[in-house]
Amino acid sequence: MLSQTFRRIEFRKIGILVASSLFAAPLGILALIYIVPNTIKAVAGVVIILVSCVMLMGMRFPIRSEKIALVPIGILSGFLNGSISMSGPPVALFMSNQNEDKKVFRANLTIYMTILNIFTIGIFAVSGVLTRKVLDYSVWLIPAMIVGVLVGGLLDTKISQKLFKNIALCLMLASGIWKLMGVIVVH
Repeated sequence: MLSQTFRRIEFRKIGILVASSLFAAPLGILALIYIVPNTIKAVAGVVIILVSCVMLMGMRFPIRSEKIALVPIGILSGFLNGSISMSGPPVALFMSNQNEDKKVFRANLTIYMTILNIFTIGIFAVSGVLTRKVLDYSVWLIPAMIVGVLVGGLLDTKISQKLFKNIALCLMLASGIWKLMGVIVVH
């Protein structure tokens, strides 16, 4: 995906996101170790569901000072990545709110997630959170990820900007529901 989207990456924007998220990812990992993750999952799930629903109804709240707003978005994303491995929704919802072009959206999200996840996996390994069980699950999930990337790449040229935004918001809504259901089903 990076080779397909590289020329559309907005490096200044991604630099701000990466710097602020890398600062917060270790804090998220500490929260994962010392705080009950279900609380974080429940709050994140509810917020993502609410924001996704509001945006699916057509409401947007464009932010003029994007560079300033990217700092708390990056911090939230990094914290959620370290604590519950859910860094995408804050960034994706922000980009959707800003009505970012679908090709730029994909490019920025791809490079951002790649950098953040490489960093976070390293911290997980050092902190002992990355266990054999997690690695085993990851190996089984890689084929699904590859299929998703391939299907997304094929559909990219065939869907409109509006449909892309709605699909992205529906995926965010589903991720919020998934996190919330994980907390409810566990209890």
